[in-house]
Amino acid sequence: IASEGYPDSSAKPTPIKVGSMPEGVQLFHAGTADRSGVLFTNGGRVAAISAAGATVAEAREAAYGAIPQVQFAGMHHRSDIGKPEPA
Repeated sequence: IASEGYPDSSAKPTPIKVGSMPEGVQLFHAGTADRSGVLFTNGGRVAAISAAGATVAEAREAAYGAIPQVQFAGMHHRSDIGKPEPA
């Protein structure tokens, strides 16, 4: 999950709302800052969501399904991670 303007630049610090992640799903954040108990964006690459599943497809579905639990203005994300390569 990236900030508006990434990869060229990153937007000014923006507050982030994070809901609860489903079982088997983990949120990792790096481009963030804690300001008096409120999480803000603080860089281009803000967070990554990883998930476990019986198959890659199930893990992919769980990870992408959790994206709405992370919300901030201008956020965007890739949609190709975990997809099978074309034959």
